[in-house]
Amino acid sequence: MQANVVPPQLLPKIVTFALLQLSIASTIGIISNCELAFAQTGDGVYGTWSDSPDKKTCNVPLGSSPDVATIYKISQKGIFFYEIDCAPRDLAYHNDGIDFELDCFKGGGARWFEKASARVVGASRITLRFSDRKPPIGSGSRVETLYRCSSVSITDTERSKAVVTEWRHNGSVMSLSEEGSNLEIAYMQPRPGILAVGVRAKTTLFLGQRDGVQVEGTAYIFHPNCGPIGYQVKGQFLEGERALYLTGMSPRMTPSCEVGKEVPEALRFERVH
Repeated sequence: MQANVVPPQLLPKIVTFALLQLSIASTIGIISNCELAFAQTGDGVYGTWSDSPDKKTCNVPLGSSPDVATIYKISQKGIFFYEIDCAPRDLAYHNDGIDFELDCFKGGGARWFEKASARVVGASRITLRFSDRKPPIGSGSRVETLYRCSSVSITDTERSKAVVTEWRHNGSVMSLSEEGSNLEIAYMQPRPGILAVGVRAKTTLFLGQRDGVQVEGTAYIFHPNCGPIGYQVKGQFLEGERALYLTGMSPRMTPSCEVGKEVPEALRFERVH
């Protein structure tokens, strides 16, 4: 059998075609790497933003009244604006932005779960859509167009280091953070059964204060449709502070996320480390 022989006059065309294919593959690879880099860092979304295109409003202090403009700070730690501080429960990176599942607190004690989607729509412009708030409020989703404050650098408020210990509660591993008289108990490793109601690692279960061994504050229940619902508890450290026992009247929610009734609730925590 005679082998096929490429005519000499076709060799230049074949070489040119092969080089073209290599160039296309290389370009696709560069684009993919850029998309991957964004997916890993979120550089197009993270930063300080204003809801006004007037760059002078970027000088409005973070947390000030939104009458002139609202300043947003977006990072891997979450989304902060006005008096609202939203910590991420989950993050999903995309080629054009980031999806957040948030655990939000507002001055005055309000708390809720919410979703947010940030999408890059220009060199220094993003849209930020909030939706699926639990407990529900208002008309549902809302969208803000934000403009980057490139010259503004806002640092997080410095906090003294809290003392963190590990505890167990009802099948979950918890962290207890103590800073002065302030206490926070959060999930480290939630038991599988409570994931369906929105609990994730770092979700806060209790916020309060201690006075000696006495403790009081706000604990939360978690509802699949209503999100986190707070109620007052009090109790004390026991067994040489190896155990913490809290009691209160826990709300039971109606389908419309109103309190239907209250039932006695007891929370027991046992220290691991």
